[in-house]
Amino acid sequence: MAAGASYKMIKGEGDYHLYVPLFLVGSAAAGYSFFTRQQSTGIQIPSSPKIAEPWNWGRKAGHQQEVTPFDLEGILSEVRKTPAKEQGDIVHGTNGSYLLQEQLSEGGPFGIVYRGQEINSGLDVAVKINDKYLDHLKGYLRAVEAVTNIAKYNHEGAKNILPVIEAIQQELALVTPYSHIGTLGMRIRRRVRLSPAKTAVIASDLCDALAATHAAGVLHRDVKPANILLRRNREKEEALLFDYDASLCERTEQLEQVGYAPGTTVYQAPEAHDDNVELKPTLDIYSAGISIYEMLTGDIPFNGDEIVILTHHQLTPLPKHPAIPKPFMPVLEKACAKDPEDRHQSAAELKEDVLQVARKL
Repeated sequence: MAAGASYKMIKGEGDYHLYVPLFLVGSAAAGYSFFTRQQSTGIQIPSSPKIAEPWNWGRKAGHQQEVTPFDLEGILSEVRKTPAKEQGDIVHGTNGSYLLQEQLSEGGPFGIVYRGQEINSGLDVAVKINDKYLDHLKGYLRAVEAVTNIAKYNHEGAKNILPVIEAIQQELALVTPYSHIGTLGMRIRRRVRLSPAKTAVIASDLCDALAATHAAGVLHRDVKPANILLRRNREKEEALLFDYDASLCERTEQLEQVGYAPGTTVYQAPEAHDDNVELKPTLDIYSAGISIYEMLTGDIPFNGDEIVILTHHQLTPLPKHPAIPKPFMPVLEKACAKDPEDRHQSAAELKEDVLQVARKL
């Protein structure tokens, strides 16, 4: 358990129960991690598993997952007692008070995003308010779990993950730094096609972020340009991965039934929708490959409605594009191979291939 935190045990079926920080059931106690404990032995299952083969992400071939029936609605009913926030309101946290200045999103699967400002320091921030629906609570728990686990490892690649300034428990809000440059997705939507050299720089940062994520036993599951923030760091521009609302940890896999595949269809690997396939870091490698393709071309490889795109991801080879330098194409084809075993097996491996090609161009 986190030092100083208070926990409530929510009984599950059989021998396992879930321990949730009390701030999620109405208390303001600190602490973000949650975990299960086997009652008969008292053994704590760690929230941050060390990486070892075989990978165990809670979804193995031929294994029907048992879902712990803890009371998400009960947790949420406590949080719903606070009034909904809107533009012009102030959100009070431990590290500051944040004026919500402008709504940046209409509210996706996991909440609404505002541009804000910390009142005392003037720091520009982004505030994601999980607007008190059950799915949004799941996303909030996933995000807090993921960033907490990753931070524990002190991995060098964590510098390319957008830091969380704080999680405001009573509002189910996550506060992060705000960038006036915006996201990679915004840049691409302005029809800005990236040069191979610039693509390699951003892809390198993305791979570093994924290496830190995977080292902590986390899958991001929604890697895409819209979740890559660009910001100026002295003389260079850097890319930061964010939005871990769809992430998969051993503990947070209990938050959903088998078969639910969060993420964005146009970037998802074929196995994301197959309950009989064990999910591995190669899931994120595939999405990174599609994102690199979009950086170079300004477009996604497969278009159409959701069923058409899903079918393309299952069956259609990655299409060639005149904007992709020939040496880059084998790297992308490997990253986006239909069989996870044929892909780069780590983010570091993908990074090395991208940089090696870029040096030759």
